Amino acid sequence: MHPGDSGQPLIMEFQQRTVWVEETVGRPRMADPVRAAAVRAGLIGSLALVQVVIDVLLASLTDLIENEPTFFLLLYELFSAGRRNPEIQREVGQLFERTRSHVADVLRAKEQEGVLKLRHDAEEIVSFLFAIADGFALQALSDTERDISGGLAVAAASGRYLLVSE
Repeated sequence: MHPGDSGQPLIMEFQQRTVWVEETVGRPRMADPVRAAAVRAGLIGSLALVQVVIDVLLASLTDLIENEPTFFLLLYELFSAGRRNPEIQREVGQLFERTRSHVADVLRAKEQEGVLKLRHDAEEIVSFLFAIADGFALQALSDTERDISGGLAVAAASGRYLLVSE
C-alpha cells in the first residue's frame, strides 16, 4: 500500500476526492431590456404571421371576385334554390359546416402552436370572416364600379383583432 497525505491507501484517497462539483444555479436571467426586446420580437413575428394570413385571405377573396365570380354566383344560386327546396338547403348547410369546421380546426392548431391567440371561439370567428367575405363579394358583384378596398382594409383590421389578443 502507498499511503497518501491522509494516511490512507492511495486508491481510497482518490475515491474520496471530489473531482466534479455540481452547483445548482438558476437559469441566468436576461437583462430586462433584452427580455423585453425578445418578447417584442416574438410578438412582432406572430403579428407578421397573422398579417400574412390576413393578406392571403384578402388576396384570395379579391381574386375570386375579380377572376372567378361564378363561384359566388353559384353559391348564391344554391342558397336561393335551398330556400325553395329543403334538401338543397340541407346540403348547402352541410357544405358550409364542413368548410367552417375545417378552417376552425386550422385556427385552433395555429393557436396551439402559439401563432394565434383567438379572442373568441374558432368556429364563431370563421363564421364572421366568411360572412364578411360573402357580403363583400355580393356588393362587389352587384356594383362592379364600387371600390371595396377601404372596406377590405376594415375587414383586415377586424380579422387581426380576432386572431391576436394581448
